[in-house]
Amino acid sequence: MIKTLIGIEKKGVRHSLVLNERAQLVLNSIIENYIQSSEPIGSRTLSKSIGVALSPATIRNIMSDLAELGYLIQSHTSAGRVPTDKAYRFYVNSLATPPSVPEQIKQKISQVSNEQ
Repeated sequence: MIKTLIGIEKKGVRHSLVLNERAQLVLNSIIENYIQSSEPIGSRTLSKSIGVALSPATIRNIMSDLAELGYLIQSHTSAGRVPTDKAYRFYVNSLATPPSVPEQIKQKISQVSNEQ
């Protein structure tokens, strides 16, 4: 089931697992909600605040996979999930990654700099 959450990114010879966009969205939303409330985040709460049409059941499945990957912990069965250190590292790294510049803009910048 975890295979639906991740992809394999090739970097030279080494391969690394990356979360897909939906898993990233759920993880980032859990972290942001947890930072605000300091309480475990449940799937129903998240489905109301995430801004995307995902059912609580779908979110629970994603949360379960994220827990298997070490991004979330659950203190007991009926509790919500809490982000781990690994999740916070992922979150900070995603904030630190600069947005990609579209090719058209790169070409325009190059063109303008060559004219000067």
